[in-house]
Amino acid sequence: MLDPADIHGARILIVDDCCDTASTLSELLKWRGYRRVSWTSDSKAVPRLMITDPVDLLLLDMHMPGLSGLEVMHKLKEIKIRHVLSVIAFSGDHRYKAVSVAAGACAFLIKPFQYEELEPAILNALFKTVSPVTENAIGA
Repeated sequence: MLDPADIHGARILIVDDCCDTASTLSELLKWRGYRRVSWTSDSKAVPRLMITDPVDLLLLDMHMPGLSGLEVMHKLKEIKIRHVLSVIAFSGDHRYKAVSVAAGACAFLIKPFQYEELEPAILNALFKTVSPVTENAIGA
C-alpha cells in the first residue's frame, strides 16, 4: 500500500498559459496538502525544467501559445528524460482527449474542471509514478 506522504510529497508542475488558472490551481493543491507544487505559463521552458528540476506529475494545458501541450509531450519524449513522469492533460476542447492520451497522458480533463474530478486523476497518476508498474507514463 502506498504511503500518503509519498503522494503529498510528489513534485507537481502545472503548465498553463493563463497565469490566473495556474496560480489558483497551485494554491488549491497546496491547500489540499500537496507540498511541492510549482507552475509556469511558459510551455517552451518545460523540457529544460524537466532536465534541471524534474517533477513526478505534469498538469498540462493542451492549448497554449509557444508549444502546445502535445508539442511539450513530444519534446519530453525526444529528450529522453530518465525518470517516470505522469501527465494529466486538460483543455476546453474535447478533441484533445484522444491525441493527448495517445501521446502518453494518463488522464484528460475538460476545462473548466472541478477539484473532485482532478483529485482522483492526480492520485491515480502519482500511484503509477511511484509504483513499479508504470504504464502510460513518459519516460517509462
